[in-house]
Amino acid sequence: MIFFAETKPTEYYVLQAYKEWILETIEDTWNLFYENFVALWDEHRHGGGEAYLPTIYNNPEVQVLAQKRYMRELFHDSLGFGAAKMIR
Repeated sequence: MIFFAETKPTEYYVLQAYKEWILETIEDTWNLFYENFVALWDEHRHGGGEAYLPTIYNNPEVQVLAQKRYMRELFHDSLGFGAAKMIR
């Protein structure tokens, strides 16, 4: 464990707890968004203007694979956008 010159051990644990809370909050937020987004996707899959047409993705297994891929790409794009905003 490396401490900076001005960091006291209690401050270190407070910072560590804050970092863990932030990561947990990010994970919880993403998981909740993922569940709600996919549920809405499933609910409105026969709506007009869909990018993933039911005639193409009529197999439930194919639809699940398409959803997982889309959500993975969205997650990666979100991480990249967040990182770019943090750098600015």
